[in-house]
Amino acid sequence: MSLKLLILPLTFLLIFFINAQAQDICHSEIHFGNHYVGKTYCSSGEIKNIIVSGILSTTGTIIDDYANITGEANIKGGVIHNVYIKGDAGITNTTLDNSTIITGNLVATNTVINGVLTLHSPVAKLNSTTTQAINVDSDQNASLYLTASKVNGNIKFSSGHGTVYLSAGSVISGKVTGGKIIQQ
Repeated sequence: MSLKLLILPLTFLLIFFINAQAQDICHSEIHFGNHYVGKTYCSSGEIKNIIVSGILSTTGTIIDDYANITGEANIKGGVIHNVYIKGDAGITNTTLDNSTIITGNLVATNTVINGVLTLHSPVAKLNSTTTQAINVDSDQNASLYLTASKVNGNIKFSSGHGTVYLSAGSVISGKVTGGKIIQQ
């Protein structure tokens, strides 16, 4: 019985410590635990996960479990495991692991995407970026611009109306289905 009485306070203390640690790294006018509303900024450090409604800006942040952003994301440096962005994203010098889903326009520069990149948007620009397969699930005519980038797999446009603009130094190791390639 005494062990149970000891474990419960330790559990609350651990939860408080994890939330306090995330609050030291991430700041917003309104937040509760890992939920942030409005303009949110995360500095260098490591957090378990984050949910943002608004604009997220990070610099060197490591997100171990997932990031769920509804709004604009400006991500610089760091590592994010399992990212879902429902809005436009600018990603620079970052590693994205596992699942990456973006519903707005994407500009990725010097970024490594380890896993399938799923896009629900009409425009994506990859500059000096490496990714695995890319699935573009947009009902619109989608354009994918690759500049000095490498796709280690297939690119699939579900609409059947996609265009890959391939500039010098870019490589696609797989096939492009549902779209065409235009060399630039």
